[in-house]
Amino acid sequence: MPRTYCRRPTHGTFLAQRNSAEGEAPPRQQRPGVSAPILTSNWVASSGDKWTVPLGAGGGKLFRLKELPGGDNLGKLSDLPVNTQLQAFYNVVRPDDAATWQLRVQIQFLFPK
Repeated sequence: MPRTYCRRPTHGTFLAQRNSAEGEAPPRQQRPGVSAPILTSNWVASSGDKWTVPLGAGGGKLFRLKELPGGDNLGKLSDLPVNTQLQAFYNVVRPDDAATWQLRVQIQFLFPK
């Protein structure tokens, strides 16, 4: 009789991000203190090498493409909102072979209805 194996992922990821209660941010809003760390766990590693726990912060800005140099030449796309964020994290808990720092850069194009 053939053996069957249970395939489970060996890593777990958790993302925590705070959103404003008011809903979408208005255009040109600055977002100081943005933080969205990703906690990672390797379930099959030895006990001291399971977790990666980042600590840090960042900032971001929501703007329209027409605010960029040459943005007026984009036609209908010039009114497109763009969300940008830059975050840096120090891994306070990490496996022996993991990175010391994480840098997260986000550019998100928003397509409102």
